[in-house]
Amino acid sequence: MGDVALADAKVAIVGGGPAGMSMARLLKDQGVSSVTVFEAEDRIGGKSMTVHHGGLTHDMGTCYSTLAYQITNRWMRDLGVRQVSVGRQMVDGEPLMAYVRGGKGESLYSEGLRYIRLWHRYRRAVQLTPDDPDVIVEGAMPIEDWLERHRFVRIRRFMLRALTSIGYGYLDDIAACQALRWCTPALILTGVLHQLKMPIEGWQVFWEKVARDIDVRIGAPVKAIDRTARGVTITDPLGEHHFTHLVTTIPLDDMASVTELTEAERYIQQAVRWRTYAVTLCHVENWFKNFEIDGFTDAWERSAEPGAVLSARRARSFGGRNVSTDIYLTGQYGDGQSAPELLDRLAAGIARKGGRLKSAILQKRWKYFPRYEPAAVRDRLLSRMNAIQGANRTFYSGATFSYEAVANIVDFNDRLSRQIVPQLRG
Repeated sequence: MGDVALADAKVAIVGGGPAGMSMARLLKDQGVSSVTVFEAEDRIGGKSMTVHHGGLTHDMGTCYSTLAYQITNRWMRDLGVRQVSVGRQMVDGEPLMAYVRGGKGESLYSEGLRYIRLWHRYRRAVQLTPDDPDVIVEGAMPIEDWLERHRFVRIRRFMLRALTSIGYGYLDDIAACQALRWCTPALILTGVLHQLKMPIEGWQVFWEKVARDIDVRIGAPVKAIDRTARGVTITDPLGEHHFTHLVTTIPLDDMASVTELTEAERYIQQAVRWRTYAVTLCHVENWFKNFEIDGFTDAWERSAEPGAVLSARRARSFGGRNVSTDIYLTGQYGDGQSAPELLDRLAAGIARKGGRLKSAILQKRWKYFPRYEPAAVRDRLLSRMNAIQGANRTFYSGATFSYEAVANIVDFNDRLSRQIVPQLRG
């Protein structure tokens, strides 16, 4: 990487979402003084998007934190960001844990113990012997097949809620290596102990507080990236800017529009397939009032109609304010569907569940969850992703390299930053 003193290192980070902002914070905390974040939008936060309507705060992307969010939970405490419970979670109108415990077979406790053992065994194998053929085959199989192989009934129900209902795809289309990254023992414990929380001020406000002493250039879409043996040049609307190293957190197909990808980068670009996930903030009459979140199992299987409503969260007020309680956030898969089509299906789905869509306040369609192609996983995709870190003075983060969830992204960045800093020192 070159003999560059840490004090002289200048790091550019492309993308001001959770990956970019957490990497900037981690590098600054480890003594890297010159870190610049380029964000194309006029705000930071990426999929942590907070809007205000009707006197309430609404998160259109990142919503929750779990017991796995150790780093961001610590940052929130340090910054004075208060978190509160999300409230009562239901599935088809019944308590979440009653749904998870349903079905025939072992108890949830027994399945949970077996799952924890298998999860630790697999994660250890990925760390120690990632290219072992058995480890590769296990990681490439759909999580549905993995669950069936190990006779998990209740853990499957948990994953339907923890994966499918929040935009990560159907169980027969998610590689086990990805599902097991997110569905950690800590996530399961969060559900059992009812520890799902959310920041009152919203996730975007949290990232803005994280960024207060960081050089962030919003409204600065990168026009070109030139990487040479001497350094990295980034061109934005204000001109050229020179750095010693680059951290890119944007999808590689977006990266391809501003620089020539290497062969290794092109391979990874072609190995992922992005979903479309739509979140709609809407005014609904005569819908659920006695709890905060409901999930709808008729949308969680492959047979579901396109655009079916996956889940809904009722807006809440904090601090005793007297505000409307008929504002909801809903989620739908949006692959191949227009915004009007999704709204039509949203209205029909809400009607079938007893409510009436009065108005759609805001719809946000996210490029979401890069699903790994099974053939690429079998072709050592995970090892290839690790191998390119640091090549061409470039490091890679974001959902493609870790997972869509903020906890995974920040934990990944924590490990990656500890690799980057020694290379910056030379």
